[in-house]
Amino acid sequence: MSPELEKKLYDDFPALYSNHTLPMTETSMCYGFRCGDGWYDLINRLSFDIAKIIATDERLDPKLYTASCVKEKFGTLRFYMNQSTDEIRKEIEKATLESAKTCELCGGEGEMQTDGWMSTICGPCELERNTQREEERRRLARRDSGLMDVD
Repeated sequence: MSPELEKKLYDDFPALYSNHTLPMTETSMCYGFRCGDGWYDLINRLSFDIAKIIATDERLDPKLYTASCVKEKFGTLRFYMNQSTDEIRKEIEKATLESAKTCELCGGEGEMQTDGWMSTICGPCELERNTQREEERRRLARRDSGLMDVD
């Protein structure tokens, strides 16, 4: 995710993402949100729902209910917390299911691609990604053949 969108999530949900400044020995949030910008709205909605659950249940200490890792894995969203409740887990599961049909790059309607790395992506983004891969493959082939100078 872009640094600008990450910062917006940190600013909008400071308690939920308070761990992002901790070292990697204490949390994976130090690596930020390891997914594409297309899932920003999905994560923003999930963050709002989780923050609301924590704020409305006086038994829950916001300092204990923090995100520990947010990433893409096997084409879907993974959202881990230090502590959770059944209600929070239900919201995370809904977001995970939604991520399986939301393009990770642009946020449009996507579908799971299983050729190579599993990812959820829309047709236009898949075409663009394949074009970039082919251009990079050709560039490396030219470099390796000696037809191109490399700095």
